[in-house]
Amino acid sequence: MKPTVGRIYIGTLRVSLDISVIVNLLIIKNQTIMALQILEKNGAFELCGKLNTNTSRSFIIHFEYLINTFKNVTINIDKVKAIDASGVEALKTLTAISLKNNSIFYIIGKGCKDIYAHNNKAFAA
Repeated sequence: MKPTVGRIYIGTLRVSLDISVIVNLLIIKNQTIMALQILEKNGAFELCGKLNTNTSRSFIIHFEYLINTFKNVTINIDKVKAIDASGVEALKTLTAISLKNNSIFYIIGKGCKDIYAHNNKAFAA
């Protein structure tokens, strides 16, 4: 199946004027399935949807750019419906990128303590 021609592309980012970003928007027979949506609210980026194998690559690319640009990035995961192992690895990758660049990277919301504990085990090893 070829990606739809126009403003929406599979595997790329679309940024509107209010810094809303839709990541990995899939179109299947005129039905839109939102995999992951990133919204900027009060200086924090709110994730809505699923952070998984399908969305993690675009997620890393987008947030690596934000970490390099802003030096202080906060992600709210309250509205994330599911995070698989690839999603956890994506968050770990962004944490490593922020440490390397001396940037501040926060993960807030429900489940952030579990991710923090997982990352501390990974970085301690």
